[in-house]
Amino acid sequence: MKTLMIAGLAVAAVFLSTEARADSWTCYRVVDGKGDGGFVKVDASSQSEAAMKAVAMYRDMGKKVDSADCRRN
Repeated sequence: MKTLMIAGLAVAAVFLSTEARADSWTCYRVVDGKGDGGFVKVDASSQSEAAMKAVAMYRDMGKKVDSADCRRN
């Protein structure tokens, strides 16, 4: 039982530390190879994850988007 509890705490610590490493990113959309403004902010642990989240946000807003360029805040 004690081993199970320790294992559970270890797993929880990994998830919490992963979430704590998420940074804030500012992204703009790219359409036809050109920046098209409309900045959004996302929380992600990497630039590629931030770009994927930003593209999803733009599509949810009904905006045309080919990709997103993101910079860490």
